[in-house]
Amino acid sequence: MYELARDTLLAPAGIDGSELDRVLGRLLEGRVDYGDLYFQNRQSESWALEDGIVKSGSFDIDQGVGVRAIVETGTGFAYADSISMPALMEAAGSARAIARAGQSGSIAVTRPVQATALYQPENPLQAADSASKVDLLRTIDAYTRSLDARITQVNVSLACQFESILVAARRWSISMRSTRRPGR
Repeated sequence: MYELARDTLLAPAGIDGSELDRVLGRLLEGRVDYGDLYFQNRQSESWALEDGIVKSGSFDIDQGVGVRAIVETGTGFAYADSISMPALMEAAGSARAIARAGQSGSIAVTRPVQATALYQPENPLQAADSASKVDLLRTIDAYTRSLDARITQVNVSLACQFESILVAARRWSISMRSTRRPGR
């Protein structure tokens, strides 16, 4: 699943793991406690058939990245509708500036987590071409009309959506050492 999200969201923009580290590093400059990047790509398609005639068809792509920086109780958010290094760096700087406060520590990077897949990573928009989808609607229209001669109006629609999400996060970790000596 991670590879699919990476290939869908980052690869088209030419962004790799080292560049994500660079963006997260910028986000955490100025001692930000926690920061994350929320990448999302949503593709949707719909078709509508009324009385055997295609009345509408649409295809949309909505993508972007949300950036969050947390400092103590303050939170800064920024958003870029373009997944590109310049947009990511600008959003990271903006979120950091909103939430910045003072604290010291060192950066600890979270590692990719493989979550249990709840759904198959198959894009339904790619399951068939447009002509096949319209043919399916026409088949449903014809079948519905064949059920009863009194059926005079049939409206059939098909909608598909595929969404990829990737969250990259870092936090500051504070190392505390005791200056007490044993026996004191």
